[in-house]
Amino acid sequence: MKELLETLQRMEGRLTRIDERLDLIEERLDHLDARGDDFLFKLTEISCNIIAIFLKLKKISATTPYEGEYQNLKIIVS
Repeated sequence: MKELLETLQRMEGRLTRIDERLDLIEERLDHLDARGDDFLFKLTEISCNIIAIFLKLKKISATTPYEGEYQNLKIIVS
């Protein structure tokens, strides 16, 4: 009976340590998830900026005679 109690106490200790490790893993996953959200937000912002640049280039190519460097802009926007 005494051995059974000791075994149960050891198992409880192990379960406690496993539970603590799971809590740490969950905390790290939450942190990674937040970093992923930040990364996706920045990618969206970059995409919007790229679209804005192309829209400005298209406006330049539509309103400017094609000479010199503007000829290259027309090729990029096309």
